[in-house]
Amino acid sequence: MSGSGDGTPTPTPTPTPTMPPAVQGSFTAALDKATDSIRLNETKSYMLTLTPKDGLTGGVTLALDTPPAGVSAVFTPDTVNITDANPVTVQVAITVAPDAVSTTSASLAVKATSGAVSSSATLGLTIPAELLIQIAKGVAIVAI
Repeated sequence: MSGSGDGTPTPTPTPTPTMPPAVQGSFTAALDKATDSIRLNETKSYMLTLTPKDGLTGGVTLALDTPPAGVSAVFTPDTVNITDANPVTVQVAITVAPDAVSTTSASLAVKATSGAVSSSATLGLTIPAELLIQIAKGVAIVAI
């Protein structure tokens, strides 16, 4: 996702997986952390594990499901193909923009979809209230 300048994220879809979507089975999605706090202008990384069940194979797309304004994610790898019964891990880097709105309690869902099959993992997110001052390069600060 990228920002639109007013703090509202603009969806950036993940690239299309190289495998067709699943036609059978299911999978679960789980993050390695249930809750966390991310400050303004900060990025934290988490591991998402996709565990296939009942013979599921196929390409999986990943996205944040209705994130709070100013919150975005980058998935590495950006395309996921489940080829067998082994779990697949993906790094999820969550970024909170400098102009994001603080919140004491937001639910951030990472949604994994393959055809008609989907699963979500949720991170309980806190964005602390703080004042972020950015000083442009070349600007001098003089104390009086």
